[in-house]
Amino acid sequence: MPGVVLRFQEYDRTNAELLGGAYSGDGNRETLGVCATDRNGNYIFRFTRSIADIAAEATGDVAAGESVVVQALPDIIVEVLDAMAPTGVCYESAPYWNVNLRQRIDLCVPRGCGGRLPTTCQGGRAIQAIGNIFVIDPNNKIGTAGRVTAKSSLPATPQARCAAWAGSLDLFACFLDQPDVVYYTLRFRRFGDPDWSFFQEKYTHLEVAKLGLPGYTGSLVGPNPAIPPLQIDGGPAIAAPAYLNIESDAAWVLTHRDRKAVISSWLYAPTPGSVHFRIEGYTAAGVRVAAATDTIPFFIDNSIA
Repeated sequence: MPGVVLRFQEYDRTNAELLGGAYSGDGNRETLGVCATDRNGNYIFRFTRSIADIAAEATGDVAAGESVVVQALPDIIVEVLDAMAPTGVCYESAPYWNVNLRQRIDLCVPRGCGGRLPTTCQGGRAIQAIGNIFVIDPNNKIGTAGRVTAKSSLPATPQARCAAWAGSLDLFACFLDQPDVVYYTLRFRRFGDPDWSFFQEKYTHLEVAKLGLPGYTGSLVGPNPAIPPLQIDGGPAIAAPAYLNIESDAAWVLTHRDRKAVISSWLYAPTPGSVHFRIEGYTAAGVRVAAATDTIPFFIDNSIA
Protein backbone atom coordinates (compact mmCIF):
# COMPACT_ATOMS: atom_id res chain seq x y z
CA MET A 1 0.00 0.00 0.00
CA PRO A 2 2.29 2.81 -1.17
CA GLY A 3 1.46 6.39 -0.28
CA VAL A 4 -1.61 5.77 1.87
CA VAL A 5 -2.55 7.48 5.13
CA LEU A 6 -2.98 5.34 8.24
CA ARG A 7 -4.76 6.46 11.40
CA PHE A 8 -4.22 4.66 14.69
CA GLN A 9 -6.73 4.40 17.52
CA GLU A 10 -6.54 2.88 20.98
CA TYR A 11 -9.59 0.73 21.74
CA ASP A 12 -11.30 -0.09 25.05
CA ARG A 13 -13.57 -3.11 25.12
CA THR A 14 -17.25 -2.79 25.95
CA ASN A 15 -18.77 -4.50 29.00
CA ALA A 16 -20.21 -7.18 26.73
CA GLU A 17 -16.80 -7.83 25.22
CA LEU A 18 -15.20 -8.01 28.67
CA LEU A 19 -17.77 -10.68 29.55
CA GLY A 20 -16.66 -12.78 26.57
CA GLY A 21 -18.76 -11.34 23.78
CA ALA A 22 -17.46 -10.95 20.24
CA TYR A 23 -15.64 -7.82 19.17
CA SER A 24 -18.17 -5.16 18.18
CA GLY A 25 -16.11 -2.03 17.52
CA ASP A 26 -18.46 -0.08 19.80
CA GLY A 27 -15.98 0.51 22.62
CA ASN A 28 -14.39 3.84 23.48
CA ARG A 29 -11.61 4.98 21.16
CA GLU A 30 -8.74 7.41 21.45
CA THR A 31 -7.08 8.67 18.28
CA LEU A 32 -3.33 8.37 18.64
CA GLY A 33 -2.25 9.97 15.37
CA VAL A 34 -1.60 9.34 11.70
CA CYS A 35 1.27 8.52 9.36
CA ALA A 36 1.75 7.92 5.64
CA THR A 37 3.36 4.88 4.05
CA ASP A 38 6.32 5.30 1.70
CA ARG A 39 6.51 4.26 -1.96
CA ASN A 40 7.18 0.67 -0.87
CA GLY A 41 4.28 0.53 1.56
CA ASN A 42 6.44 0.70 4.70
CA TYR A 43 5.54 2.81 7.70
CA ILE A 44 6.73 3.67 11.21
CA PHE A 45 4.28 4.98 13.78
CA ARG A 46 5.28 6.00 17.30
CA PHE A 47 3.08 7.07 20.19
CA THR A 48 3.34 7.46 23.95
CA ARG A 49 1.09 6.54 26.85
CA SER A 50 0.96 8.42 30.13
CA ILE A 51 0.93 6.77 33.54
CA ALA A 52 -2.74 7.72 33.75
CA ASP A 53 -3.44 6.04 30.40
CA ILE A 54 -1.74 2.85 31.54
CA ALA A 55 -3.61 2.89 34.84
CA ALA A 56 -6.95 3.41 33.09
CA GLU A 57 -6.19 0.48 30.78
CA ALA A 58 -5.26 -1.71 33.72
CA THR A 59 -8.37 -0.88 35.72
CA GLY A 60 -11.03 -0.49 33.03
CA ASP A 61 -10.12 -2.95 30.29
CA VAL A 62 -9.36 -6.14 32.20
CA ALA A 63 -11.77 -9.07 32.23
CA ALA A 64 -12.03 -11.68 34.95
CA GLY A 65 -9.04 -14.01 34.94
CA GLU A 66 -6.89 -11.79 32.71
CA SER A 67 -3.43 -10.51 33.61
CA VAL A 68 -3.40 -6.84 34.56
CA VAL A 69 0.19 -6.54 33.32
CA VAL A 70 -0.76 -7.83 29.88
CA GLN A 71 -4.03 -5.96 29.59
CA ALA A 72 -2.37 -2.65 30.53
CA LEU A 73 -0.83 -2.70 27.05
CA PRO A 74 -2.83 -0.77 24.42
CA ASP A 75 -5.20 -2.36 21.91
CA ILE A 76 -4.67 -0.75 18.52
CA ILE A 77 -6.98 -0.31 15.52
CA VAL A 78 -5.50 0.80 12.20
CA GLU A 79 -7.58 2.70 9.64
CA VAL A 80 -6.81 3.47 6.00
CA LEU A 81 -8.03 6.98 5.22
CA ASP A 82 -9.49 8.20 1.94
CA ALA A 83 -11.02 11.67 1.81
CA MET A 84 -13.61 10.48 -0.72
CA ALA A 85 -14.80 7.45 1.26
CA PRO A 86 -18.27 8.04 2.77
CA THR A 87 -16.88 8.34 6.32
CA GLY A 88 -13.33 9.28 5.34
CA VAL A 89 -12.25 5.74 6.27
CA CYS A 90 -11.75 3.22 3.47
CA TYR A 91 -10.81 0.30 5.72
CA GLU A 92 -10.58 -0.44 9.43
CA SER A 93 -8.74 -3.36 11.00
CA ALA A 94 -9.85 -5.40 13.96
CA PRO A 95 -7.89 -4.56 17.10
CA TYR A 96 -4.33 -5.71 17.56
CA TRP A 97 -4.53 -6.68 21.19
CA ASN A 98 -1.96 -5.74 23.83
CA VAL A 99 0.60 -4.14 21.56
CA ASN A 100 4.15 -4.26 22.92
CA LEU A 101 6.65 -1.40 23.13
CA ARG A 102 7.95 -2.39 19.72
CA GLN A 103 5.76 -4.43 17.43
CA ARG A 104 5.53 -5.08 13.71
CA ILE A 105 2.02 -4.96 12.24
CA ASP A 106 1.61 -6.05 8.62
CA LEU A 107 -1.70 -4.88 7.18
CA CYS A 108 -3.84 -6.82 4.72
CA VAL A 109 -6.72 -4.75 3.32
CA PRO A 110 -9.11 -4.98 0.38
CA ARG A 111 -7.37 -4.09 -2.87
CA GLY A 112 -9.70 -1.16 -3.49
CA CYS A 113 -8.33 0.57 -0.37
CA GLY A 114 -4.70 -0.14 -1.14
CA GLY A 115 -4.16 3.07 -3.05
CA ARG A 116 -3.07 3.79 -6.59
CA LEU A 117 0.10 5.64 -7.53
CA PRO A 118 0.10 8.05 -10.49
CA THR A 119 1.75 6.45 -13.51
CA THR A 120 3.15 7.79 -16.76
CA CYS A 121 0.52 8.75 -19.31
CA GLN A 122 -0.25 5.87 -21.64
CA GLY A 123 -2.30 5.21 -24.73
CA GLY A 124 -2.16 8.74 -26.11
CA ARG A 125 -5.15 9.92 -24.13
CA ALA A 126 -5.91 11.71 -20.86
CA ILE A 127 -8.46 9.30 -19.36
CA GLN A 128 -6.56 6.24 -18.18
CA ALA A 129 -8.91 4.14 -16.05
CA ILE A 130 -12.32 3.84 -14.46
CA GLY A 131 -11.68 2.15 -11.15
CA ASN A 132 -9.61 -0.96 -11.92
CA ILE A 133 -10.58 -1.04 -15.59
CA PHE A 134 -7.80 0.55 -17.63
CA VAL A 135 -9.35 2.00 -20.77
CA ILE A 136 -5.86 2.18 -22.32
CA ASP A 137 -5.53 -1.62 -22.12
CA PRO A 138 -6.31 -3.11 -25.57
CA ASN A 139 -8.03 -6.03 -23.82
CA ASN A 140 -10.65 -3.65 -22.44
CA LYS A 141 -13.17 -2.08 -24.80
CA ILE A 142 -15.84 0.56 -24.30
CA GLY A 143 -18.47 0.62 -27.02
CA THR A 144 -19.90 3.70 -28.63
CA ALA A 145 -22.90 3.56 -26.28
CA GLY A 146 -20.63 3.17 -23.25
CA ARG A 147 -20.99 -0.54 -22.47
CA VAL A 148 -17.75 -2.09 -21.23
CA THR A 149 -16.07 -5.37 -22.05
CA ALA A 150 -13.06 -6.08 -19.83
CA LYS A 151 -10.80 -9.03 -20.58
CA SER A 152 -7.50 -7.76 -19.17
CA SER A 153 -5.35 -10.15 -17.17
CA LEU A 154 -4.05 -7.32 -14.96
CA PRO A 155 -4.62 -8.01 -11.24
CA ALA A 156 -8.00 -6.91 -9.86
CA THR A 157 -9.51 -6.18 -13.28
CA PRO A 158 -13.20 -7.13 -13.01
CA GLN A 159 -14.15 -9.31 -15.94
CA ALA A 160 -17.13 -7.94 -17.86
CA ARG A 161 -18.87 -8.57 -21.16
CA CYS A 162 -20.94 -5.78 -22.70
CA ALA A 163 -21.76 -4.52 -19.20
CA ALA A 164 -23.32 -1.35 -17.85
CA TRP A 165 -21.77 0.95 -15.24
CA ALA A 166 -23.32 1.56 -11.82
CA GLY A 167 -22.53 3.03 -8.43
CA SER A 168 -19.61 5.37 -7.74
CA LEU A 169 -16.99 5.52 -10.49
CA ASP A 170 -13.40 6.58 -9.81
CA LEU A 171 -12.18 8.52 -12.86
CA PHE A 172 -8.40 8.44 -13.31
CA ALA A 173 -6.72 10.70 -15.86
CA CYS A 174 -3.14 11.67 -16.60
CA PHE A 175 -1.78 15.13 -17.36
CA LEU A 176 1.88 14.38 -16.58
CA ASP A 177 2.73 14.68 -20.28
CA GLN A 178 1.04 18.09 -20.33
CA PRO A 179 2.92 20.01 -17.61
CA ASP A 180 1.08 23.25 -18.40
CA VAL A 181 -2.20 21.84 -17.06
CA VAL A 182 -2.95 23.52 -13.73
CA TYR A 183 -6.75 23.22 -13.66
CA TYR A 184 -9.34 20.96 -15.25
CA THR A 185 -13.07 20.82 -15.79
CA LEU A 186 -15.44 17.92 -16.26
CA ARG A 187 -18.61 18.12 -18.29
CA PHE A 188 -21.32 15.61 -19.17
CA ARG A 189 -23.98 15.22 -21.81
CA ARG A 190 -26.66 12.58 -22.14
CA PHE A 191 -26.95 10.99 -25.55
CA GLY A 192 -29.25 13.14 -27.64
CA ASP A 193 -28.68 16.32 -25.62
CA PRO A 194 -27.10 19.13 -27.69
CA ASP A 195 -25.38 20.93 -24.81
CA TRP A 196 -22.76 20.04 -22.24
CA SER A 197 -23.37 20.59 -18.52
CA PHE A 198 -20.66 21.10 -15.92
CA PHE A 199 -19.89 18.29 -13.53
CA GLN A 200 -19.93 19.81 -10.03
CA GLU A 201 -19.52 17.00 -7.51
CA LYS A 202 -17.26 17.91 -4.61
CA TYR A 203 -13.83 16.30 -4.67
CA THR A 204 -11.37 16.37 -1.76
CA HIS A 205 -7.93 14.90 -1.13
CA LEU A 206 -5.50 14.75 1.79
CA GLU A 207 -2.66 17.25 2.16
CA VAL A 208 0.49 15.91 3.81
CA ALA A 209 1.11 18.94 6.03
CA LYS A 210 -2.40 18.79 7.51
CA LEU A 211 -2.56 15.10 8.36
CA GLY A 212 -1.93 15.70 12.06
CA LEU A 213 -4.63 18.34 12.50
CA PRO A 214 -7.48 17.17 14.79
CA GLY A 215 -10.57 16.34 12.79
CA TYR A 216 -8.88 16.88 9.42
CA THR A 217 -10.67 14.96 6.65
CA GLY A 218 -9.24 16.45 3.46
CA SER A 219 -8.82 19.64 1.45
CA LEU A 220 -10.95 20.89 -1.41
CA VAL A 221 -9.74 20.04 -4.91
CA GLY A 222 -12.87 21.27 -6.59
CA PRO A 223 -15.05 22.82 -7.64
CA ASN A 224 -12.65 25.37 -6.20
CA PRO A 225 -13.83 29.01 -6.11
CA ALA A 226 -10.20 30.20 -5.98
CA ILE A 227 -9.59 29.06 -9.56
CA PRO A 228 -9.54 32.04 -11.96
CA PRO A 229 -11.88 32.37 -14.98
CA LEU A 230 -11.31 29.90 -17.82
CA GLN A 231 -11.72 30.24 -21.58
CA ILE A 232 -14.42 27.61 -22.00
CA ASP A 233 -14.68 26.37 -25.61
CA GLY A 234 -12.22 29.09 -26.65
CA GLY A 235 -14.54 31.92 -25.66
CA PRO A 236 -13.94 34.78 -23.26
CA ALA A 237 -12.79 33.78 -19.78
CA ILE A 238 -15.67 33.02 -17.43
CA ALA A 239 -16.04 31.58 -13.95
CA ALA A 240 -16.57 27.83 -14.16
CA PRO A 241 -16.72 24.92 -11.69
CA ALA A 242 -13.13 23.70 -12.03
CA TYR A 243 -10.67 21.53 -10.12
CA LEU A 244 -7.01 21.80 -9.15
CA ASN A 245 -4.63 19.48 -10.97
CA ILE A 246 -2.75 18.01 -7.98
CA GLU A 247 -1.26 15.10 -9.91
CA SER A 248 2.39 16.13 -9.60
CA ASP A 249 2.10 18.27 -6.45
CA ALA A 250 4.05 16.68 -3.59
CA ALA A 251 2.04 18.69 -1.05
CA TRP A 252 -0.78 16.17 -1.52
CA VAL A 253 -0.77 12.53 -0.43
CA LEU A 254 0.63 10.39 -3.23
CA THR A 255 -2.00 7.68 -3.51
CA HIS A 256 -4.93 8.49 -5.84
CA ARG A 257 -3.33 11.79 -6.84
CA ASP A 258 -4.32 11.09 -10.46
CA ARG A 259 -7.94 10.42 -9.53
CA LYS A 260 -9.81 13.37 -10.98
CA ALA A 261 -13.31 12.70 -9.69
CA VAL A 262 -15.65 10.22 -8.09
CA ILE A 263 -18.74 10.10 -10.30
CA SER A 264 -22.07 9.28 -8.64
CA SER A 265 -23.40 7.59 -11.75
CA TRP A 266 -27.04 7.51 -10.67
CA LEU A 267 -27.21 11.31 -10.79
CA TYR A 268 -26.56 11.42 -14.52
CA ALA A 269 -28.86 8.65 -15.72
CA PRO A 270 -31.93 8.36 -13.45
CA THR A 271 -33.14 5.80 -15.96
CA PRO A 272 -30.72 3.49 -17.82
CA GLY A 273 -28.97 5.31 -20.63
CA SER A 274 -25.76 6.59 -22.17
CA VAL A 275 -23.85 9.62 -20.91
CA HIS A 276 -20.67 11.21 -22.27
CA PHE A 277 -18.13 12.68 -19.84
CA ARG A 278 -15.43 15.08 -21.02
CA ILE A 279 -12.32 16.23 -19.18
CA GLU A 280 -10.42 19.36 -20.26
CA GLY A 281 -7.15 20.73 -18.90
CA TYR A 282 -6.34 24.43 -18.62
CA THR A 283 -3.18 26.47 -18.08
CA ALA A 284 -2.65 28.90 -15.22
CA ALA A 285 -3.82 31.63 -17.62
CA GLY A 286 -7.12 29.80 -18.18
CA VAL A 287 -6.35 28.62 -21.73
CA ARG A 288 -7.53 25.15 -22.72
CA VAL A 289 -4.81 22.62 -23.58
CA ALA A 290 -6.12 20.71 -26.59
CA ALA A 291 -3.98 17.64 -25.94
CA ALA A 292 -5.41 17.44 -22.41
CA THR A 293 -8.97 16.92 -23.62
CA ASP A 294 -10.64 13.51 -23.63
CA THR A 295 -14.17 12.10 -23.73
CA ILE A 296 -15.56 8.77 -22.58
CA PRO A 297 -19.09 7.30 -22.86
CA PHE A 298 -20.82 5.37 -20.07
CA PHE A 299 -23.94 3.26 -20.37
CA ILE A 300 -25.30 3.67 -16.83
CA ASP A 301 -27.83 1.35 -15.26
CA ASN A 302 -28.39 1.45 -11.49
CA SER A 303 -31.70 -0.41 -11.60
CA ILE A 304 -30.16 -3.57 -10.11
CA ALA A 305 -27.29 -1.96 -8.15
